[in-house]
Amino acid sequence: MIDIDIELDNESSIDTDIQTSDGEIDTDIELSTNGTNDYNDLANKPSIEGVELIGDKTLEELGVEALTPQEIDEFMNS
Repeated sequence: MIDIDIELDNESSIDTDIQTSDGEIDTDIELSTNGTNDYNDLANKPSIEGVELIGDKTLEELGVEALTPQEIDEFMNS
């Protein structure tokens, strides 16, 4: 025989006791509802050079300067 007792504590944890003929299994599960599945709702979004990464950003908006063809040649040939 198996007897299962599930108890909810303010919807923040689940305590499960399972009674079997061989013994008892006790589990505690902590629930969290603090997360989000929407990137725009995140706190502490990542940033580059102080620019928060929201939406599409250009290199210029991120403070990154594009290399000129001459700079690329100098880099490749050095």
